Amino acid sequence: MQLKTFLRPALLVSAVMVLLMVFAACATAAEPQIVEKEVIVEKEVIKEVPVEKQVVVEVEKEVVVEKEVPVEIERIKEVSVEVEKIVEKEVVVEREVVKEVLVNPPPLAMPGKGVEVQPARANWNTGYFQEALYSLALEELGYDVQGHQELDNAIFYLAVSQGDVDFWANAWFPLHDQFEETWSQGAEIAGTVIQSGGMQGYLVDKASVEKFGITTLADFAKPEVKEAFDHDGDGKADLYGCSDGWGCNKVIEHQIPAFELSDHINHNTAAYNAMFADVKSRYENGDSVFYYTWAPNSTLTKGFGLVPGTDVIWVEVPSFAHPAITDESKVMIPGVEGCAGDNDPCFMGFAANDIQVIANSKFLEENPSAEKLFEVMNLSLGDVLAQNNRMAAGENSQEDIDKHAREWAAINADVWNSWLDQARRAAK
Repeated sequence: MQLKTFLRPALLVSAVMVLLMVFAACATAAEPQIVEKEVIVEKEVIKEVPVEKQVVVEVEKEVVVEKEVPVEIERIKEVSVEVEKIVEKEVVVEREVVKEVLVNPPPLAMPGKGVEVQPARANWNTGYFQEALYSLALEELGYDVQGHQELDNAIFYLAVSQGDVDFWANAWFPLHDQFEETWSQGAEIAGTVIQSGGMQGYLVDKASVEKFGITTLADFAKPEVKEAFDHDGDGKADLYGCSDGWGCNKVIEHQIPAFELSDHINHNTAAYNAMFADVKSRYENGDSVFYYTWAPNSTLTKGFGLVPGTDVIWVEVPSFAHPAITDESKVMIPGVEGCAGDNDPCFMGFAANDIQVIANSKFLEENPSAEKLFEVMNLSLGDVLAQNNRMAAGENSQEDIDKHAREWAAINADVWNSWLDQARRAAK
């Protein structure tokens, strides 16, 4: 009995302590909320509605006659209008609206925290926007994104296979199939930026097309055509072509001899931007111009002044010749605006390319969030062209490009946040 008497207070104290601990835990775990109550008071609405009502009114009239006869009483029924009030009651149910607002929402997951990422970008400026956007997304996942390395194709594919850089969003396939033996040793295609977004070909100013009847590259073997396009006096037409190290360079170098035009066309391969500045200058001076370009590219826009179909014409190739593609239908592109002779499809000589992400395989394996981001993220051709136009208008510093990326992310916040959420959920 003494033991039981002793235990009862102890058990009571323990129970109280447990309850206090549970209460404290619940108080700590509870999510703070703000409750807003919205009350609509019931009200009565009185409406006066005129109603026509038939009312019988008795009227007595006296008829006086000279003879002594009884007075005739005449009863007449008349119609009168009376206004009647009708009361309508409008009932609004009182309701309570409760809104829960997290005062201190949990911080966003940062699966990339502590991980350095080395991006690369191509050395053509129309691809700068892609790198800026993908790098920004990785930063928002917590990755420590280093300054980009600007590389030509051959160097990039070797570097990404060896892990010296982690990714770029400037791969063009099938054009870059020629580098597959290099990058496949340690890297892989991780996502698609723009499907069928890359179109390429040869352009000639419209005035020269009409003057000389140019329809294919074979027309550059004509003496009068060569003379009109010979800007350096070597007796050949000058093609402002594709820089050394780019995938297009190998295609052009393959096609000119395949079309038996080596004695008629001189392929200039200097830095593309410098070459194109010369193209623009010559065009504005009324000279004949012959050049290679691709889309997306600000050079094809109205703002730049060389719009296919209006200012310049896509000139077809005379036959099929490609160093990497064996299917002729791949280089016959439908719906090309400004194709010579209004042909559809247009025999461009280059395939429409998917612009894709290439990333180091080990990096992807160790970073499932980045892998998922590359898988789901994508752009439209219009997005890239719009940004390219801004660069062509003078917003071409790195600060401008980073600003363009942030603005795009803000304007497209729903899809942007969706990509980031999917990447966070993929974290191990």
